Amino acid sequence: MGSRALTFARSERPDIILMDLSLPVIDGWEATRRVKQMTPHRGVPVIGLTAHAMTGIVKKAIEAGCDDYDTKPVEFDRLIARSNACYAPRKLRLQCLTLKTFALRQMTAAN
Repeated sequence: MGSRALTFARSERPDIILMDLSLPVIDGWEATRRVKQMTPHRGVPVIGLTAHAMTGIVKKAIEAGCDDYDTKPVEFDRLIARSNACYAPRKLRLQCLTLKTFALRQMTAAN
């Protein structure tokens, strides 16, 4: 359920989110929108998953906030490749921020 996904997202710090877009009550489209509005989760990649492969679904997923989209049944090699593609830029940004913070601390300590 989308509400459980939101509760989990609030209490955890996931590196990546695999969101089933066909959830009951709060669907995955809305859950993705809400997760992306949460300040600590704005940069967390979301891959939307659904059995629907109709035209326009990819565009709708991206508009909802998904960073990528895959169809079910899931082919694990493809999903891992998509996950790596989404996560790699975030990991690089985190490494750059860490290096910047380290450099600033070193400069401050030297003064």
